[in-house]
Amino acid sequence: MTTGERTPTDARAILLFVGLGVVAVIVGLAPWLLTGARLPLQNLWAAPVVEADGVTAAPESMPVSLLPFSQYALTLQASLLITGSAVAGLVARAAGARRSRGAVIAVLAGTVGAQSVALVQSSVTVTGGLADRVESVVYLGAVVGAAVAGIAFGVVVLLLIARARRGAAVVGLAVGAIALAQWGYALVYPPFSLVTENVPVADSVLRWLPAVLVAAAIVWAGVSTIGRAVGAAVALIALSVGPAAITAVSNVAGSRVYASYPFEMVEIAGGIFTSALASPATWRAVLVAAVLAGIGLALRRPVQEWRRRRAERVAPYPS
Repeated sequence: MTTGERTPTDARAILLFVGLGVVAVIVGLAPWLLTGARLPLQNLWAAPVVEADGVTAAPESMPVSLLPFSQYALTLQASLLITGSAVAGLVARAAGARRSRGAVIAVLAGTVGAQSVALVQSSVTVTGGLADRVESVVYLGAVVGAAVAGIAFGVVVLLLIARARRGAAVVGLAVGAIALAQWGYALVYPPFSLVTENVPVADSVLRWLPAVLVAAAIVWAGVSTIGRAVGAAVALIALSVGPAAITAVSNVAGSRVYASYPFEMVEIAGGIFTSALASPATWRAVLVAAVLAGIGLALRRPVQEWRRRRAERVAPYPS
């Protein structure tokens, strides 16, 4: 086969991985897109968004935005973006992209490209409707900054999962697991929905999902080397720090009271973060993950040995 004949195949593979990144972004944004992706009502919107009576709010009249731009959804939009990146990295690794730098770059390009399109579209939409005020500039900077942070974290997560060694990949998987829980909550409880019903089963599953996924990642990576052991420890730390940070940012950013007091906002966020980090619920999740990982690691070697012996028994004898 000539080089000219191989090039189209390589090009198709690259396009496939680019498409994989785009699809992963759509999966990440699915909980928001399924709501209709109508921009939530904005406190700083220039024109009133009301029904014909001039009083009743009309959220269905808001324009479509590919990202949920709102001070009440800063952690949500970051989580949706990180989830998409984690999905892209996981599928890319499963598809063997780790063996090809070009494939990883293609997945990354598709992911970041699609996320950038969503960011630009949302930014233009919101900018066009905000009132001409200083507060609008600050607000726009905050929501755009949260999206940029989500994309940046997503790049790191994608590269760790798709290409890094297992000791580092487990950290990316842990961050993805934390984001996935937020994705799940948004899927079960649509963002900005006026009517929601509690789903106890979903609440229980999503509460423990990050711990289970982190444990599974640690078992997959193993702790047979210093790098893998450190990666497992960092993953467990992320399982405590990540949710605490989400709690702190969500509580502070979602309060209009602190908006005019940025320094106090940072101080209050630090206090909430410390309280959430010290919460028994936080460490219960870490403990569950550690116990499950320990059980999985204890069973890993016997299972691998059993599979090896089974493969030897079924392997055909050489003629």
